[in-house]
Amino acid sequence: MISSSLISVALSATLSTFSFNDDCKKEFSIFTENMKTKNYEYAMPSFRYLINNCAEIGTGLYIRGEELLNHFISKEKNESVKEGLIDTLFILLDKRIEISKNDSKYGKEGFIIGKKANYYALHRKDQLEVIYELSKKSVEIEGSESAASVMSTYMQYTAILNTKEKLTCDDVINVYNLLSEYIDDNLKRYEETDTIKYANNQKAQENVDKLAGACLTCDNLVDILKRSFEANKTNPVWVKRTVDALDRKKCLKEEQYRKEDLVLQLFDVNVGFNPSSDGYKKLARMHVLMGNINLAQTNYEKAIELAVQNEDKAQLYMEFALTQAEKGQYSQARNSARNAAKLRENWGKPYLFIGDLYAGSASRCSVGNPCEDRAVFWAAADKYIYAKSIDPSCSDEANRKLGIAAANYPSKDNCFFDGFKEGQSYTVGCWISESTTVRIK
Repeated sequence: MISSSLISVALSATLSTFSFNDDCKKEFSIFTENMKTKNYEYAMPSFRYLINNCAEIGTGLYIRGEELLNHFISKEKNESVKEGLIDTLFILLDKRIEISKNDSKYGKEGFIIGKKANYYALHRKDQLEVIYELSKKSVEIEGSESAASVMSTYMQYTAILNTKEKLTCDDVINVYNLLSEYIDDNLKRYEETDTIKYANNQKAQENVDKLAGACLTCDNLVDILKRSFEANKTNPVWVKRTVDALDRKKCLKEEQYRKEDLVLQLFDVNVGFNPSSDGYKKLARMHVLMGNINLAQTNYEKAIELAVQNEDKAQLYMEFALTQAEKGQYSQARNSARNAAKLRENWGKPYLFIGDLYAGSASRCSVGNPCEDRAVFWAAADKYIYAKSIDPSCSDEANRKLGIAAANYPSKDNCFFDGFKEGQSYTVGCWISESTTVRIK
């Protein structure tokens, strides 16, 4: 058991600035070697000496010192001694924060403050405002580079203080918007470079969504928009975060919110400030929901032009294709789907879509012949078969659509008198103009 005299570490909060003597070097060597072999009992005396006398000996003192204190905190049964160890942990972090201001090798100030916030949440969780202020400060300093765990802590204690009526729902939503923006940045940054950080940020977004849930309603978001738009309409950051929140909560799927004039104005202002693929995409989607298909297409074209990643561009082409199909622009819709397929290898969705376009053209491509009038379903079947051949993930949907197409094949009698046989080559006319194979049910 560690003696309560360890708490005396707290009495030495000033930093040593002298060049390191032999005692410092010797104790640091002893400390390092014992920590490497996890001989924590033997490492502790050297740690006490170093933190009191050689605070700037190196980053290892702080990284391994944190490990050392956490080990003893987890094992200690005596509450007063445990509290002393926790106090020492906070002093260790405070010393590291002070040193880091002058020497970046000790870590970033915001990152270390975030560690302190999380340790308070672990060991002193009743100190709500301290945890809130520490996590807030960490995020303010680190921005989108904030640790996922710290962002979760910030959201958690913002929500808790809201339940204590210390913060309003406006405060909760502001923090939610800020953190969601940072997490979105991180997900894009780490998707292909760091699977662990990507997963941590995914989990953070789940936590943030859940914790803000009580305040994060479309009613509240639109209410804030109405109250704050005039004061913030020239603030590009506020505008973007408000747009993102409304989009993330899918508020515009509800007609009552789409009818608000300020909502469309907000989305228009956003692309003025942020003429990005994402901004135009959100505006296009809003126009789709409002039935403004021509305006939706205009904005999808801009979004596609500005998109950087092929996968993003492919998804936009598919959304654009849907608007073209709705306008009866079937050839153009097929072209957009083909463009999407070129940008995203082995993606079955564009071919399922083209198959649906063909299957839906039976009436408009009728030639007055009971056999040939069903030829569109042969062409559709080709696309469904191809889709599942390149993309097994869409097999279930492709098979379901194939079943529907097969049910619409002409009968043997329909085709016999016109000389068509199963397996025969056939070119579908109309806007489709594709070669296929005769299929009879």
